[in-house]
Amino acid sequence: MIDTAAHLEVRQSPWQMLKLMGLAVGFVALSLALALPSYSGFTGRSPGNYFAIAVGWVGFVFFGACLVIIGWRAATTIGAVLSLTPEGILDTRIAAERIPWTAIRGFKTWEYNGQRILVLDVDPEVEATLKTSLITRLTRRANAGLGADGLSITTQGLSMPYDDLVAATIAYLDAYGRGGSDA
Repeated sequence: MIDTAAHLEVRQSPWQMLKLMGLAVGFVALSLALALPSYSGFTGRSPGNYFAIAVGWVGFVFFGACLVIIGWRAATTIGAVLSLTPEGILDTRIAAERIPWTAIRGFKTWEYNGQRILVLDVDPEVEATLKTSLITRLTRRANAGLGADGLSITTQGLSMPYDDLVAATIAYLDAYGRGGSDA
């Protein structure tokens, strides 16, 4: 039973963040090996394959940026990343303010590449007042195009499993919100 009168706080998991950093380092190295012609024997491509070189550089930039973001979050995040309280839900990766339960019209589970993500359907008037993070602003439209139209909360890198987050969200919404779920 979830005590919805309490403040539920979820922190980053150091082991999950280390695992994410390891994956990012691996993809950066693989992309670099694909991009540099001197490693053509390792990757099995001919030195003149410009498409493979371009893909390698794009991968290097993308996964390098991911590595920087993961490293930054691992080094600078202190305290709870996600909290559920009677007043609302706060994910510091999304916005600086708590989203009131009454502003959440519902939520759904969106799955992409085996990762389940909680997508909140927030009242557009309330969402417009939130001071969202740069990453949220940059990815909001792209996520909507992929089917995650709402504010996306992932448990990747956190100490709480996804199913526990869904159960807690349902409990808090039932106690304090007007929305529901179709998860």
